[in-house]
Amino acid sequence: MNPWREVVGRIEDGTLDELVAFLHSLSDLGRRAVAVQLPGYVAEVRREGVEGRWWLQDRAARLRAAGAACLSGAAQVADWLDRQDLRQVRDPRTDAVRLMSLLSRRTGEWRADLAVRLVEGLRPVRRRRFDERVPNWELAAALVEATGVEPPDNDAFAEGWAWRLATAVWMTQDPPPPHDVVVPRLFQAAGVAAALNWSETRNHGVSAAARLADMAGDGLVKRQTLVDGCAGRFMAGGAADEVAPFMTLWSRLAVDVTEIPVLDFVRVLPSASPALAGLLAGELRRADEAGLVDDELFGEAVGALAFRREKKNVAAALSWIGARTTPARAPAALHALSTVFTEESPALRDRAVRLAIALATTLATTLAATLAPLALTRPAGPGPAPKTGQDTDEADGTRPAGRCGQDVDGTRLAGRKGQDVAEAVEAVREAAGGLPGPWRERLGAVIGPIPAPEQATPVPPALVPATLPPLPAPITTPWELAHELGAMSRQVELQQAERILAALVTLAHRDRDALADALRPWHRALAEEHPHLPAGLGVESRARLVRCALAVVAPGHEGVPEDELDRLARDYPHPLQRFVARRLDEVLKLLESGGSVPVLLATPTEPTGHLDPVTLLERMELLGAEPLDADFHQALLRLPRRVDPALAGRADRLGSAAGRTLADWLRGGAPDPEVTCRVRETPLPHGFAHVETDCRITPPRDVPPPIAELWTAYDGPRYLTYPHTMAWWPALMPSHREVVAAHVTHFLYQGVIRRSGETALAAAIAHGDGPTGDAVAAVVAAGLGHHHAERRGHAVEAVLTLAARGDLPAAALGRLMARFVAAGAAKLGALTRSLEHAANAGAYTEVWDVLAEAVPALLPAPGERPRAGLAGLLAVAAETAAYARTAGPLPPLAPAGGRPGAAPLAELAARKGGSRVVEEAGRLLTLVRDPD
Repeated sequence: MNPWREVVGRIEDGTLDELVAFLHSLSDLGRRAVAVQLPGYVAEVRREGVEGRWWLQDRAARLRAAGAACLSGAAQVADWLDRQDLRQVRDPRTDAVRLMSLLSRRTGEWRADLAVRLVEGLRPVRRRRFDERVPNWELAAALVEATGVEPPDNDAFAEGWAWRLATAVWMTQDPPPPHDVVVPRLFQAAGVAAALNWSETRNHGVSAAARLADMAGDGLVKRQTLVDGCAGRFMAGGAADEVAPFMTLWSRLAVDVTEIPVLDFVRVLPSASPALAGLLAGELRRADEAGLVDDELFGEAVGALAFRREKKNVAAALSWIGARTTPARAPAALHALSTVFTEESPALRDRAVRLAIALATTLATTLAATLAPLALTRPAGPGPAPKTGQDTDEADGTRPAGRCGQDVDGTRLAGRKGQDVAEAVEAVREAAGGLPGPWRERLGAVIGPIPAPEQATPVPPALVPATLPPLPAPITTPWELAHELGAMSRQVELQQAERILAALVTLAHRDRDALADALRPWHRALAEEHPHLPAGLGVESRARLVRCALAVVAPGHEGVPEDELDRLARDYPHPLQRFVARRLDEVLKLLESGGSVPVLLATPTEPTGHLDPVTLLERMELLGAEPLDADFHQALLRLPRRVDPALAGRADRLGSAAGRTLADWLRGGAPDPEVTCRVRETPLPHGFAHVETDCRITPPRDVPPPIAELWTAYDGPRYLTYPHTMAWWPALMPSHREVVAAHVTHFLYQGVIRRSGETALAAAIAHGDGPTGDAVAAVVAAGLGHHHAERRGHAVEAVLTLAARGDLPAAALGRLMARFVAAGAAKLGALTRSLEHAANAGAYTEVWDVLAEAVPALLPAPGERPRAGLAGLLAVAAETAAYARTAGPLPPLAPAGGRPGAAPLAELAARKGGSRVVEEAGRLLTLVRDPD
């Protein structure tokens, strides 16, 4: 019997159980024979490439068993099991049991050596997935448990233990045996949090972290190790998801108040994640109630909490101050309260002011003699007296001044304490300058008059409109054209397509053979990509450009089949798409027939797509014949709106029909079709609505039929085949922005604007020329409300461009914004941020004009709750109104519901409560009613 042939036969064709049984029966001589052949066999299979590597991974469990049973040294076995092709198996636990049986004949010292080597070789998993555990962990852990060896420190070993615990909880199995070395590493190893978080989400509260706490209760794990580990992990900081499972563990451990590391928790409060800060605040509050937090740490803790951005943590600081402030703690508490005076939430800010009044009043009562030089006086004036003694704070029911009113020896706070109080009062005075007038008066009655902040006249920012980069230089050589064709992307941009098309026509007319020679390397590369030319190219614009080049370099190729041309109306149902395809196809037919023209007429001369009229005349004079039909009409549509009428005579002298049409166009200027838009809302479940914008386009009389077709509204499906081709539309009619926008609005809410990257259309349309109305406003409003900030930037650019030219349809934009928000088709927060960016860039007057129309329509009816995000919109409205009135009289708010626009704003500002919406409504109302 040949042991190697028997083993390799079972590896390739037998079962795993048969292989293991045969390995158990081998003698030492037989094992050595297998060990000699095994590495070379695997190396030979690997040389077969990808298929060989897949085969090895499929047979990994068998090869691991053969290596573990036959290789001699522990180092050899460890290296073998850690090979990249062999370390992953489908069932690691079963594999570990199998290998442990094969290793049972080895000595204890040998297996301990293997255990240490395997633990040292463990590596963390790259992706945090349940089905991708730490390779070789199960075997390493089994060997450590069986031999009792001390495993070396390795984060991957701790990570593997955590994943094993997580899967045990999920599958209701016994947890893995803990080890004194592993448990402390759980709080340091990078991958442990991922395992514990996975368990938390998968098991709905019965998590691995909770099981750890249970193990501590059963005496399987040292409880103090877990407590110290959690505290150390909190000190280390990190992302919220890295700390979250240890917060769960801390809560399940029911830590005694005497175990709380007060100093460490205070010091980590400023940098902790919001959730961790909340946990630490609760623990410190608990320790303070047990008398374990001194006055200095109290001040540091509430100051750190009050300075944080989260309302929940700021509220926790206020509650703690109200309940636990003594006279000795009052200066530090006042410092903390002063940081809350600038809080956006009026409820928190007002609560902080009430607490500050109570603390300052109590200090004045208790230490009148010591603090008299500090200008602390008893309350006076018309306002109600602040609460003292055991009165409760109306906001949270706590007793902010109760402890402050106890009998305290005033001499204890003399000297340095008096200086502390003076500094705290001064901090409160400085911070209180920005408070609303009534609060300044009430607080000033206690600590002395607080001057109102100087109302500086706002300096409006300068409006700097965006500019387009210049057009790239024309392609002048065949080799440059070959390079451009090779670099052309599938979704080719209009500027690149126009350069390529113009160069193909001009260079083919100049020297067709030289052009064909230069294009042959590109043709060979294209043929390798598309063996079945031209059938595999499709019918998009890029495919048509490629076919134009093939007509020059490989005229034997068939052009576009007739049946494919018949599909044009179906593939390009929209008239603007058909127009682009028609122009490309007429160039293709020209080149396929062997003909040529010296120049294309409609190639743009401006980045907006405009065509200089003098350049057009020069091209027509060079042409000397009737031009290509679609190319000529495209040239007409690209002429600017303002043209020297004297050029019409030069067009007349061309003597052609196209020349006469051009002359008539130049004399009359660019005609404008009539565009009317209507927004329809279809109710949907849960209070939302489906919004559709329908535009009607009526072309003027006596325009050429190809142009009249483009100036007719499309009434087909609201889904567009090849929607990326819409990016070409603004440059097709750069002097007719409203017409282009009317075509775009048909597809606004079916994914073209809301979900794809076509929001750049808003900026491209704005950079053009021509009237602007509801259609332009609809496209801009859709972009301003986009959920991606980068895509909202295109609409902001459109607002700035239109504002700089005086063309922004502000009233229509505000009206449509309000309708989109009301229907749930746009988020108010996104619109607010977009308008804020536009105002900060200098379009403050125009943004106010927009908001003057939108705000009244978005205000709540009496008894109705304000919509989410309204406070932010009102704040932007107030800022822009303050800027706008520096430039002239402030335009009034638009009427709403048949009432003046200020009426619903006044009703909102008169509501009771301390919400930010009410406060911002009042601020805006003051500006609207007092425009001077």
